[in-house]
Amino acid sequence: MTCLGIAGVIAVILFLQGFREGLDTQLRNVALDRGADLIATQEGVRNMIGARSVIPQMTRDDVERVTGVATAHPMTTLPIIYENSGRRTPIFLFVVDALGGPRATMAGTLPETEGQVLIDRSVARMFDLAPGDDFAIAGYAFEVSGVVEPTSALWTPFAFVSFDSLLEFYFEANLADDISAFPLLSYLLVELEPGSDAQEVLRDLEAAVPEIDVYLPEEMALNDEALGRTMLGALMALLIGIAYVAGLLVVALFMYTAAEARRRDLGILKALGFPPASIALSVVAEVALLVTAAIPVGIAVALGLAAVTHVAMPLYLVQPVQPGPLLWVIGGGVLFALVGGLAPWRVVRRLDPHEVFQG
Repeated sequence: MTCLGIAGVIAVILFLQGFREGLDTQLRNVALDRGADLIATQEGVRNMIGARSVIPQMTRDDVERVTGVATAHPMTTLPIIYENSGRRTPIFLFVVDALGGPRATMAGTLPETEGQVLIDRSVARMFDLAPGDDFAIAGYAFEVSGVVEPTSALWTPFAFVSFDSLLEFYFEANLADDISAFPLLSYLLVELEPGSDAQEVLRDLEAAVPEIDVYLPEEMALNDEALGRTMLGALMALLIGIAYVAGLLVVALFMYTAAEARRRDLGILKALGFPPASIALSVVAEVALLVTAAIPVGIAVALGLAAVTHVAMPLYLVQPVQPGPLLWVIGGGVLFALVGGLAPWRVVRRLDPHEVFQG
Protein backbone atom coordinates (compact mmCIF):
# COMPACT_ATOMS: atom_id res chain seq x y z
CA MET A 1 0.00 0.00 0.00
CA THR A 2 2.88 2.34 0.73
CA CYS A 3 4.36 1.59 -2.68
CA LEU A 4 1.03 2.31 -4.39
CA GLY A 5 0.67 5.57 -2.47
CA ILE A 6 4.13 6.71 -3.59
CA ALA A 7 3.33 5.62 -7.15
CA GLY A 8 0.21 7.78 -7.08
CA VAL A 9 2.24 10.80 -6.04
CA ILE A 10 4.80 10.13 -8.78
CA ALA A 11 2.00 9.78 -11.36
CA VAL A 12 0.55 13.16 -10.37
CA ILE A 13 3.97 14.83 -10.61
CA LEU A 14 4.68 13.24 -13.99
CA PHE A 15 1.24 14.21 -15.28
CA LEU A 16 1.69 17.86 -14.28
CA GLN A 17 5.19 18.03 -15.73
CA GLY A 18 3.96 16.23 -18.86
CA PHE A 19 1.20 18.82 -19.16
CA ARG A 20 3.81 21.58 -19.13
CA GLU A 21 5.97 19.70 -21.65
CA GLY A 22 2.93 19.25 -23.90
CA LEU A 23 2.13 22.95 -23.73
CA ASP A 24 5.71 23.80 -24.74
CA THR A 25 5.57 21.29 -27.61
CA GLN A 26 2.31 22.73 -28.93
CA LEU A 27 3.75 26.25 -28.84
CA ARG A 28 6.93 25.21 -30.66
CA ASN A 29 4.96 23.36 -33.32
CA VAL A 30 3.01 26.47 -34.33
CA ALA A 31 6.06 27.69 -36.24
CA LEU A 32 7.74 24.35 -36.96
CA ASP A 33 4.65 22.80 -38.59
CA ARG A 34 4.28 25.56 -41.15
CA GLY A 35 6.95 23.96 -43.33
CA ALA A 36 8.92 27.13 -44.15
CA ASP A 37 12.67 27.66 -44.38
CA LEU A 38 12.29 31.21 -43.05
CA ILE A 39 9.36 33.13 -41.55
CA ALA A 40 8.90 36.86 -42.23
CA THR A 41 6.86 38.94 -39.78
CA GLN A 42 5.96 42.56 -39.24
CA GLU A 43 8.92 44.50 -37.88
CA GLY A 44 9.10 44.04 -34.12
CA VAL A 45 6.91 40.93 -34.01
CA ARG A 46 8.77 37.90 -32.62
CA ASN A 47 5.93 35.40 -32.15
CA MET A 48 3.32 33.55 -34.15
CA ILE A 49 1.08 33.15 -31.10
CA GLY A 50 -0.05 36.00 -28.89
CA ALA A 51 1.08 38.74 -31.30
CA ARG A 52 -0.54 40.61 -34.19
CA SER A 53 1.48 40.84 -37.39
CA VAL A 54 0.38 42.83 -40.45
CA ILE A 55 2.62 42.99 -43.53
CA PRO A 56 1.94 45.24 -46.58
CA GLN A 57 0.68 43.30 -49.59
CA MET A 58 3.55 44.40 -51.86
CA THR A 59 6.10 42.98 -49.44
CA ARG A 60 5.76 39.55 -51.04
CA ASP A 61 7.17 40.79 -54.35
CA ASP A 62 10.04 42.53 -52.56
CA VAL A 63 10.90 39.34 -50.66
CA GLU A 64 10.83 37.15 -53.76
CA ARG A 65 13.29 39.46 -55.52
CA VAL A 66 16.00 38.71 -52.94
CA THR A 67 18.64 36.25 -54.13
CA GLY A 68 18.15 32.78 -52.68
CA VAL A 69 14.38 33.05 -52.23
CA ALA A 70 12.37 30.59 -54.31
CA THR A 71 8.85 31.47 -53.13
CA ALA A 72 7.23 33.51 -50.37
CA HIS A 73 3.91 31.95 -49.39
CA PRO A 74 1.38 34.26 -47.74
CA MET A 75 -0.25 33.35 -44.45
CA THR A 76 -2.72 35.25 -42.32
CA THR A 77 -3.78 34.52 -38.75
CA LEU A 78 -7.09 35.61 -37.29
CA PRO A 79 -8.47 34.95 -33.77
CA ILE A 80 -12.20 34.23 -33.87
CA ILE A 81 -14.96 33.06 -31.55
CA TYR A 82 -17.07 30.15 -32.73
CA GLU A 83 -20.55 29.77 -31.26
CA ASN A 84 -22.92 26.86 -31.71
CA SER A 85 -25.96 25.85 -29.64
CA GLY A 86 -25.16 28.37 -26.95
CA ARG A 87 -21.57 27.20 -26.51
CA ARG A 88 -18.52 29.26 -27.46
CA THR A 89 -14.86 28.55 -28.01
CA PRO A 90 -11.93 30.68 -29.24
CA ILE A 91 -10.31 29.45 -32.46
CA PHE A 92 -7.08 30.50 -34.12
CA LEU A 93 -7.82 30.70 -37.86
CA PHE A 94 -4.91 30.11 -40.26
CA VAL A 95 -5.40 31.44 -43.78
CA VAL A 96 -2.93 29.60 -45.98
CA ASP A 97 -1.93 29.23 -49.60
CA ALA A 98 0.21 26.33 -50.83
CA LEU A 99 2.19 26.19 -47.57
CA GLY A 100 1.32 26.57 -43.93
CA GLY A 101 -1.53 24.12 -43.48
CA PRO A 102 -1.58 20.91 -41.44
CA ARG A 103 0.34 17.93 -42.72
CA ALA A 104 -2.61 15.52 -42.87
CA THR A 105 -6.25 15.09 -41.95
CA MET A 106 -8.07 12.44 -39.92
CA ALA A 107 -11.29 12.66 -41.92
CA GLY A 108 -12.26 14.50 -45.10
CA THR A 109 -9.76 16.55 -47.11
CA LEU A 110 -7.81 19.77 -46.95
CA PRO A 111 -9.82 22.83 -48.09
CA GLU A 112 -9.98 22.65 -51.89
CA THR A 113 -12.66 25.18 -52.82
CA GLU A 114 -13.93 28.54 -51.67
CA GLY A 115 -15.96 28.47 -48.47
CA GLN A 116 -14.39 25.36 -46.96
CA VAL A 117 -12.71 25.05 -43.57
CA LEU A 118 -10.56 22.39 -41.93
CA ILE A 119 -11.19 22.13 -38.19
CA ASP A 120 -9.39 20.63 -35.23
CA ARG A 121 -10.62 17.34 -33.74
CA SER A 122 -11.35 18.98 -30.40
CA VAL A 123 -13.75 21.42 -32.09
CA ALA A 124 -15.35 18.62 -34.09
CA ARG A 125 -15.92 16.62 -30.91
CA MET A 126 -17.11 19.57 -28.85
CA PHE A 127 -19.78 20.57 -31.37
CA ASP A 128 -20.40 17.18 -33.01
CA LEU A 129 -19.20 18.31 -36.45
CA ALA A 130 -18.17 16.16 -39.40
CA PRO A 131 -17.10 16.78 -43.02
CA GLY A 132 -19.96 18.37 -44.93
CA ASP A 133 -21.47 20.18 -41.92
CA ASP A 134 -21.85 23.95 -41.72
CA PHE A 135 -19.40 25.94 -39.63
CA ALA A 136 -20.92 29.40 -39.18
CA ILE A 137 -18.82 32.39 -38.09
CA ALA A 138 -20.33 35.88 -37.86
CA GLY A 139 -23.22 34.81 -40.03
CA TYR A 140 -21.07 33.25 -42.76
CA ALA A 141 -21.40 29.48 -43.18
CA PHE A 142 -18.22 27.64 -44.05
CA GLU A 143 -18.43 23.97 -45.03
CA VAL A 144 -16.30 21.58 -42.99
CA SER A 145 -13.99 19.90 -45.51
CA GLY A 146 -12.16 17.77 -42.99
CA VAL A 147 -11.02 17.17 -39.44
CA VAL A 148 -7.36 17.36 -38.49
CA GLU A 149 -5.42 15.73 -35.67
CA PRO A 150 -5.27 17.99 -32.61
CA THR A 151 -3.42 21.20 -33.47
CA SER A 152 -3.62 23.89 -30.83
CA ALA A 153 -1.64 26.26 -28.65
CA LEU A 154 -2.44 27.94 -25.36
CA TRP A 155 -5.56 25.75 -25.26
CA THR A 156 -6.90 27.34 -28.43
CA PRO A 157 -7.66 24.98 -31.36
CA PHE A 158 -6.72 25.82 -34.94
CA ALA A 159 -8.76 25.94 -38.14
CA PHE A 160 -7.53 26.40 -41.73
CA VAL A 161 -9.04 28.16 -44.76
CA SER A 162 -7.82 29.46 -48.12
CA PHE A 163 -7.33 33.12 -49.07
CA ASP A 164 -10.33 32.99 -51.42
CA SER A 165 -12.45 31.87 -48.48
CA LEU A 166 -11.04 34.68 -46.32
CA LEU A 167 -11.98 37.37 -48.85
CA GLU A 168 -15.49 35.99 -49.26
CA PHE A 169 -15.80 35.79 -45.48
CA TYR A 170 -14.72 39.44 -45.09
CA PHE A 171 -17.24 40.66 -47.66
CA GLU A 172 -20.24 38.53 -46.67
CA ALA A 173 -19.91 38.06 -42.91
CA ASN A 174 -21.43 40.37 -40.32
CA LEU A 175 -18.23 42.24 -39.64
CA ALA A 176 -17.26 45.88 -39.35
CA ASP A 177 -17.80 47.99 -42.46
CA ASP A 178 -14.14 48.96 -42.76
CA ILE A 179 -12.37 45.89 -44.17
CA SER A 180 -9.01 47.61 -43.66
CA ALA A 181 -9.36 46.81 -39.96
CA PHE A 182 -8.79 43.12 -40.74
CA PRO A 183 -5.43 41.64 -41.76
CA LEU A 184 -4.90 40.32 -45.28
CA LEU A 185 -1.27 39.30 -44.81
CA SER A 186 0.31 38.41 -41.48
CA TYR A 187 3.37 36.32 -42.35
CA LEU A 188 5.40 35.17 -45.32
CA LEU A 189 6.55 31.55 -45.31
CA VAL A 190 9.77 31.68 -47.29
CA GLU A 191 11.05 28.71 -49.30
CA LEU A 192 14.71 28.92 -50.28
CA GLU A 193 16.36 27.86 -53.49
CA PRO A 194 18.39 24.64 -53.21
CA GLY A 195 21.85 25.26 -51.80
CA SER A 196 21.01 28.68 -50.33
CA ASP A 197 22.35 29.54 -46.90
CA ALA A 198 19.42 30.35 -44.61
CA GLN A 199 21.35 32.76 -42.37
CA GLU A 200 22.75 34.67 -45.33
CA VAL A 201 19.34 34.98 -47.01
CA LEU A 202 17.86 36.06 -43.67
CA ARG A 203 20.32 38.94 -43.40
CA ASP A 204 19.76 39.94 -47.03
CA LEU A 205 15.98 39.95 -46.53
CA GLU A 206 16.10 42.18 -43.47
CA ALA A 207 18.48 44.57 -45.28
CA ALA A 208 16.41 44.69 -48.48
CA VAL A 209 12.95 44.84 -46.83
CA PRO A 210 13.30 46.87 -43.61
CA GLU A 211 9.59 46.68 -42.73
CA ILE A 212 9.89 42.98 -41.87
CA ASP A 213 11.81 40.82 -39.41
CA VAL A 214 12.89 37.35 -40.51
CA TYR A 215 13.36 34.27 -38.32
CA LEU A 216 14.35 30.68 -38.65
CA PRO A 217 11.36 28.49 -37.72
CA GLU A 218 13.36 27.05 -34.83
CA GLU A 219 14.05 30.54 -33.52
CA MET A 220 10.40 31.59 -33.67
CA ALA A 221 9.42 28.28 -32.05
CA LEU A 222 11.65 29.11 -29.09
CA ASN A 223 10.14 32.60 -28.92
CA ASP A 224 6.63 31.13 -28.73
CA GLU A 225 7.73 28.65 -26.08
CA ALA A 226 9.29 31.47 -24.06
CA LEU A 227 6.06 33.46 -24.33
CA GLY A 228 4.08 30.52 -22.97
CA ARG A 229 6.48 30.11 -20.06
CA THR A 230 6.20 33.83 -19.31
CA MET A 231 2.42 33.60 -19.24
CA LEU A 232 2.00 30.26 -17.47
CA GLY A 233 5.42 29.21 -16.19
CA ALA A 234 4.93 30.54 -12.67
CA LEU A 235 1.54 28.87 -12.30
CA MET A 236 2.80 25.50 -13.59
CA ALA A 237 5.90 25.71 -11.38
CA LEU A 238 3.66 26.38 -8.39
CA LEU A 239 1.44 23.38 -9.13
CA ILE A 240 4.42 21.08 -9.67
CA GLY A 241 6.07 22.42 -6.51
CA ILE A 242 2.91 21.70 -4.52
CA ALA A 243 2.90 18.16 -5.95
CA TYR A 244 6.50 17.63 -4.80
CA VAL A 245 5.75 18.97 -1.32
CA ALA A 246 2.70 16.71 -1.14
CA GLY A 247 4.89 13.79 -2.21
CA LEU A 248 7.42 14.51 0.50
CA LEU A 249 4.69 14.77 3.12
CA VAL A 250 3.05 11.53 1.96
CA VAL A 251 6.28 9.53 2.04
CA ALA A 252 7.31 11.02 5.39
CA LEU A 253 3.89 10.25 6.88
CA PHE A 254 3.91 6.70 5.53
CA MET A 255 7.34 5.96 6.96
CA TYR A 256 6.69 7.67 10.29
CA THR A 257 3.50 5.64 10.67
CA ALA A 258 5.35 2.47 9.69
CA ALA A 259 8.08 3.19 12.29
CA GLU A 260 5.47 3.75 14.99
CA ALA A 261 3.79 0.46 14.07
CA ARG A 262 7.16 -1.37 14.28
CA ARG A 263 8.43 0.13 17.52
CA ARG A 264 8.88 -3.32 19.03
CA ASP A 265 10.95 -4.58 16.07
CA LEU A 266 13.09 -1.45 16.07
CA GLY A 267 13.48 -1.66 19.85
CA ILE A 268 14.77 -5.24 19.57
CA LEU A 269 17.38 -4.09 17.06
CA LYS A 270 18.43 -1.31 19.41
CA ALA A 271 18.55 -3.74 22.36
CA LEU A 272 20.82 -6.01 20.31
CA GLY A 273 23.30 -3.16 19.98
CA PHE A 274 22.49 -1.64 16.62
CA PRO A 275 23.16 2.13 16.80
CA PRO A 276 20.30 4.51 15.89
CA ALA A 277 22.16 5.62 12.75
CA SER A 278 22.25 2.04 11.43
CA ILE A 279 18.55 1.55 12.18
CA ALA A 280 17.71 4.84 10.42
CA LEU A 281 19.86 3.76 7.47
CA SER A 282 17.84 0.56 7.19
CA VAL A 283 14.68 2.67 7.04
CA VAL A 284 16.23 4.79 4.28
CA ALA A 285 17.09 1.63 2.36
CA GLU A 286 13.51 0.44 2.79
CA VAL A 287 12.14 3.72 1.42
CA ALA A 288 14.62 3.57 -1.47
CA LEU A 289 13.33 0.11 -2.41
CA LEU A 290 9.73 1.31 -2.18
CA VAL A 291 10.42 4.38 -4.34
CA THR A 292 12.35 2.28 -6.87
CA ALA A 293 9.38 -0.07 -7.18
CA ALA A 294 6.92 2.84 -7.27
CA ILE A 295 8.57 4.79 -10.11
CA PRO A 296 7.67 2.35 -12.96
CA VAL A 297 4.17 1.98 -11.54
CA GLY A 298 3.82 5.77 -11.39
CA ILE A 299 5.07 6.08 -14.99
CA ALA A 300 2.50 3.52 -16.15
CA VAL A 301 -0.30 5.37 -14.34
CA ALA A 302 0.83 8.72 -15.78
CA LEU A 303 0.89 7.25 -19.31
CA GLY A 304 -2.62 5.92 -18.75
CA LEU A 305 -3.85 9.32 -17.56
CA ALA A 306 -2.21 10.99 -20.57
CA ALA A 307 -3.91 8.55 -22.96
CA VAL A 308 -7.30 9.13 -21.36
CA THR A 309 -6.77 12.89 -21.56
CA HIS A 310 -5.83 12.66 -25.25
CA VAL A 311 -9.02 10.75 -26.04
CA ALA A 312 -11.42 12.67 -23.79
CA MET A 313 -9.91 16.17 -24.22
CA PRO A 314 -7.80 16.25 -27.41
CA LEU A 315 -7.17 19.97 -26.97
CA TYR A 316 -4.62 19.14 -24.25
CA LEU A 317 -1.31 17.41 -24.89
CA VAL A 318 0.37 15.57 -22.00
CA GLN A 319 3.90 14.17 -22.47
CA PRO A 320 4.87 12.57 -19.14
CA VAL A 321 7.80 10.47 -20.37
CA GLN A 322 9.96 13.21 -21.82
CA PRO A 323 13.56 13.18 -20.51
CA GLY A 324 13.02 16.31 -18.42
CA PRO A 325 10.04 15.05 -16.37
CA LEU A 326 11.63 11.62 -15.91
CA LEU A 327 14.88 13.06 -14.59
CA TRP A 328 12.99 15.32 -12.21
CA VAL A 329 10.94 12.39 -10.93
CA ILE A 330 14.04 10.26 -10.38
CA GLY A 331 15.67 13.14 -8.49
CA GLY A 332 12.46 13.60 -6.53
CA GLY A 333 12.46 9.89 -5.73
CA VAL A 334 15.92 10.18 -4.19
CA LEU A 335 14.72 13.14 -2.14
CA PHE A 336 11.61 11.19 -1.08
CA ALA A 337 13.83 8.32 0.08
CA LEU A 338 16.02 10.61 2.17
CA VAL A 339 13.13 12.50 3.74
CA GLY A 340 11.13 9.33 4.26
CA GLY A 341 14.06 7.69 5.98
CA LEU A 342 14.72 10.67 8.23
CA ALA A 343 11.06 11.18 9.17
CA PRO A 344 11.05 8.34 11.77
CA TRP A 345 14.49 9.35 13.11
CA ARG A 346 12.95 10.87 16.23
CA VAL A 347 11.11 7.63 16.93
CA VAL A 348 14.28 5.58 16.51
CA ARG A 349 16.50 7.94 18.53
CA ARG A 350 14.16 8.16 21.53
CA LEU A 351 13.19 4.50 21.52
CA ASP A 352 13.82 2.78 24.87
CA PRO A 353 14.89 -0.87 24.27
CA HIS A 354 13.45 -1.91 27.64
CA GLU A 355 9.88 -1.19 26.52
CA VAL A 356 9.97 -4.03 24.01
CA PHE A 357 10.39 -6.52 26.89
CA GLN A 358 7.59 -5.09 28.97
CA GLY A 359 4.34 -7.07 28.92
